[in-house]
Amino acid sequence: MKALFLSSIMLFLTVGFLSANTDNNEIIDNANLSVELVNKVFEDAYYEIIEVNANENYLLVKDIWKVYVDIDNDKNYITFSLTWSTNEEASLEDKLALVNMISTKVLMVAPYVSTSSGNIVIKYDLWVEGGVSKKNVILSHKAFVKSLHLILELDTELILN
Repeated sequence: MKALFLSSIMLFLTVGFLSANTDNNEIIDNANLSVELVNKVFEDAYYEIIEVNANENYLLVKDIWKVYVDIDNDKNYITFSLTWSTNEEASLEDKLALVNMISTKVLMVAPYVSTSSGNIVIKYDLWVEGGVSKKNVILSHKAFVKSLHLILELDTELILN
């Protein structure tokens, strides 16, 4: 219930940002894409920014979850990602079965099991070559967060922590 309430508040603030901010349709492309610009987009939408690392091309944005927002080195796309720890008793087969189900049911994300930690990583790439609006960046983040809610509903075996 708390997550739904917080999600409603963030939706209200996002709608306020999208309607009140006159430059939210400014185009972001690989020529002007930077951590600083993406940070400003999220700050203007009233998101809490936990960490900004311009050297590594990422920032950490807090909504309901802490979502990493990465910019690839060629500045072709923005990646939204979240790493979920998994139940210690879950086998690799259980984790792979969940990843396969997510791949089938939640088409916009790319899930995989990390070979080093055994955690499940969920990611979504927003292609920016050719240009996207600031509004599109925020709406893509909101869609990514909604997909995380759906993933939790699909996890009936309680593999994710």
